[in-house]
Amino acid sequence: MLNRTAICLSLLIVAVFSISVARAEKLPENMALKAKVSASSQFSGEYHPSQAINGSVSGSDWAVKGTQTGDFTLQWTKPVDAAQVVYWGRTTGAHIENFKDYEIYLDDAKKPAVKGKLENREGAQLINFTKQKVTKIHIKFLSAHPNSPNSGAAEISVY
Repeated sequence: MLNRTAICLSLLIVAVFSISVARAEKLPENMALKAKVSASSQFSGEYHPSQAINGSVSGSDWAVKGTQTGDFTLQWTKPVDAAQVVYWGRTTGAHIENFKDYEIYLDDAKKPAVKGKLENREGAQLINFTKQKVTKIHIKFLSAHPNSPNSGAAEISVY
């Protein structure tokens, strides 16, 4: 009986590990890490737009200087598959400094692929659009939440 229990437990552990490995292998790649990035404003050299695409949501971020709007552009030399932008608002200051209204333009489109509102909170906020190959994603942040003197992003990812 003890051997049967030990064998069942071992098989269960192997199955759970195999499922975890399979899921980890299928995670999409964050294409923002391969992009050249620019922004319409930055608070200082410490808050450069590249700080928002370094793969970390803590310790560094991008911030605009004294404005409630901003533009953030990611560009690639070769087309990449994209279907989602993930935005993490700034939480390193005294306030949660998040943008509010946004529009996302793909490549050189004149009309936004998607537009919406970001919440004034911590954590990831998903912005989905139709999957396609792009060489540029331009995010227009049209407004910020109250008490956000230097809005920005802790991280912006592209999947």
